[in-house]
Amino acid sequence: MPDIDPEFMMKTFGFTGADLAANAAGELTARQVPRLRQRYAELETYAFIAGVFPGAMIVLGLVLFAVGELYSEALMARALTLVGGLLLLVLWGGLFIYGRRFNLEIAERRVASTCGRIVLEQRRFTRHILVSGERFMLTRAEFSALADRSDYCIYFAPRSRTVLSLRPLVQSGSLTQAG
Repeated sequence: MPDIDPEFMMKTFGFTGADLAANAAGELTARQVPRLRQRYAELETYAFIAGVFPGAMIVLGLVLFAVGELYSEALMARALTLVGGLLLLVLWGGLFIYGRRFNLEIAERRVASTCGRIVLEQRRFTRHILVSGERFMLTRAEFSALADRSDYCIYFAPRSRTVLSLRPLVQSGSLTQAG
């Protein structure tokens, strides 16, 4: 396994030795709560942007319905409005449910863990790690900080699947001493 600087890993993933010790004990620290809230805020932004298309469908449908004189235009307007409305309902309903999951996660303050050999998986726009059948999305910096096919213990928020901290399993240094 390549030599990994524990301080670099802590800085990249945004955790401290105290966070790692608490996570290893199955607890979320007060310092980690803003990170979970930030993840949800990012999700809200993506949902708003994604909602522009169905919203535009609704507006276009209403405009066509208001100015349309032909039966086919009125039917098209109803279809656009209905489809756009359903898309918005599904999108924002999903956001509401996901937001509830985040709030429950913060209230429960519980951390799960999984240990094993990781596999780094990079797609065009996303980066994931796979470990013991679990999949986690990472930022580019986090992804670059890990060694592929190495053994790690990952501590994560169970509902949102947010990686909170991690440590290599076979490594000398401060990361392996805390848990």
